[in-house]
Amino acid sequence: MAENTIISNPILHRKKDRAERTAHFDKYGREDFVFDTLVDTNIPDDLWVCDFCNVEMEVVDLANQPKSIWVHLSYALCGNCVDDLVKKEDNTADTINSSDVEFCNCCVGEEK
Repeated sequence: MAENTIISNPILHRKKDRAERTAHFDKYGREDFVFDTLVDTNIPDDLWVCDFCNVEMEVVDLANQPKSIWVHLSYALCGNCVDDLVKKEDNTADTINSSDVEFCNCCVGEEK
């Protein structure tokens, strides 16, 4: 698994992720103490917030076409945070290995 993932259609990605989690919980159940933010909070599919600086990220352009987002490990990052971490690429813990990137398989080819 790559350190960095490009999600080419964030809205579709979130819909599929929520459906997979719901199906898993329906099939296997879950303990009362398990809280799943995606399933339990009604987060809108088009609301993505940078996990580093908390700025809301645009996931569609002016023509209502999907805009890709970058996920580093499990953190969704805005363009500014990605740029800042790539600039510091010196093998320290707070940098991004920009050569270790893959596209999310769930939404490749379904950008529209």
